[in-house]
Amino acid sequence: MEGLRQYLLSIICASLICGIVLSMVKEEGARTAVKLLCGAVLAMTVVSPLFGLDPDRLAELIPDSLDGAGYVSEGENMARQAMAQHIKQACEAYILDKASSLHADVEVEITLGGEDQVPVAAELTGTASPNARAQLLSSLQGELGIPKENIRWTG
Repeated sequence: MEGLRQYLLSIICASLICGIVLSMVKEEGARTAVKLLCGAVLAMTVVSPLFGLDPDRLAELIPDSLDGAGYVSEGENMARQAMAQHIKQACEAYILDKASSLHADVEVEITLGGEDQVPVAAELTGTASPNARAQLLSSLQGELGIPKENIRWTG
């Protein structure tokens, strides 16, 4: 009975791992290859008792490319890029909203930097009264932490 329990647990674990790996891969070409490899791993897991393969030997047969480290790294990079895009859009939307409330007609481009992807520079284009410019400059410096020397106005 313990052998059957072990067999079922190995199938469940292999299925879970394949599911996790598949959920991390978004690129269609890579996803097809990973599906194929996951299918092979699951098939080997299911038939391994028939051939007397032990789990250690099965692990040796799996190519190093399936170790997941590359997919994890790629997933982390994609998450960082998505977060940076979100931060950039949120900062730009905030400044545009502020400009609109000051009746300033501007466009803004925020540049992110550093490991934490924080706003480090801004370029504003358009027209604004001196008061609106001063308030926008204050918001960029005080609320977003962008140094005055990294804020550029054109137009």
